[in-house]
Amino acid sequence: MIGPATLLLLVALGGANASPCQASQELFQTAIEGLRADLAAYKQCIDRSNGRDDCSTEYADLDLAQDRYETAVAELAKRCR
Repeated sequence: MIGPATLLLLVALGGANASPCQASQELFQTAIEGLRADLAAYKQCIDRSNGRDDCSTEYADLDLAQDRYETAVAELAKRCR
C-alpha cells in the first residue's frame, strides 16, 4: 500500500505526464540517494563519536531511509513488470 507521503512524492517526481513505471523509477533513484546520504551520515557519526555519541538520530534517519527504499523497490516491482 502506498502511504500519503509516497504518493505525494510520486506525483511531484513524475508529474501528470509520467508513466507509473517512470515515476516509480524516479522514486527508486531518490530512495537510493537518500539511503546513501543517511548511511554516510551514520558512518561519519560512528567514526567520530569516540564513544560519546550513540548516533541514534543518524540511525533513525537511516532506518527511515531503508523503509523508503523498501517502498520504492515494491513500487518498482509492481509498476514496471
